[in-house]
Amino acid sequence: MRSLTWGGRYLVVGFAAGGTDPASAIPKMPLNLALLSERKILGVFWGAWKMRDNNETNAHNIANMMKMIQEGKLNPVVSHVFPMEQFKAAFGSLSGRTVIGKIQVDPAAAPAPKL
Repeated sequence: MRSLTWGGRYLVVGFAAGGTDPASAIPKMPLNLALLSERKILGVFWGAWKMRDNNETNAHNIANMMKMIQEGKLNPVVSHVFPMEQFKAAFGSLSGRTVIGKIQVDPAAAPAPKL
């Protein structure tokens, strides 16, 4: 929230903060940060939104995003690349919260050598 500029938008898409119980999984937002520079907090029920128009707008947005990645306009952070054989380790990294940015499961990647 602090990194947003004047009038920036903070989109809430699910609760990925973790926590030991449902109450602690929901982050607490300091509302004074929204007030002081007219930032906006917007809840996004993504699943319902994409179903409203039969996924057409969502598919269009994903296609535009992939084009921007191909053109080098977006550079997502990929912290780990796993070969397909290590997909369980990939999901373990996600659930263990050791990932910064994204992970990639690459069917063409050579498996890591066994030591």
